[in-house]
Amino acid sequence: MNKPAKFYTYLWEGTNRRGETIKGAQHASDINIIKNDLRRQGIFPTHIKKKSQSIFKSNRVNQLDITLFSRQIATLLDAGIPLIQALDLSARGTEKPTLQALIINLKTTIE
Repeated sequence: MNKPAKFYTYLWEGTNRRGETIKGAQHASDINIIKNDLRRQGIFPTHIKKKSQSIFKSNRVNQLDITLFSRQIATLLDAGIPLIQALDLSARGTEKPTLQALIINLKTTIE
């Protein structure tokens, strides 16, 4: 049985095709995934670093998180968006690292 991948938050900085500096954060299991994803978006990464985890921040997924996620997925599916794309959009739209990792893991399993 495969062990689920551990996801981390990476802070990145890069330039777009117009030469503008862009910053952001993204969750992934590996820095190379971040690099490839940014390049596909037309962003050329200049700095990427793993964000340190706060020991005081609660990372639990609660009932409200699940409810909101379920409603969001239902709305996206009703709009005709394919399941994999809906999961990807939902994962990118959440700021809670634990929930995002759960959604990405679900998407990866389904793929």
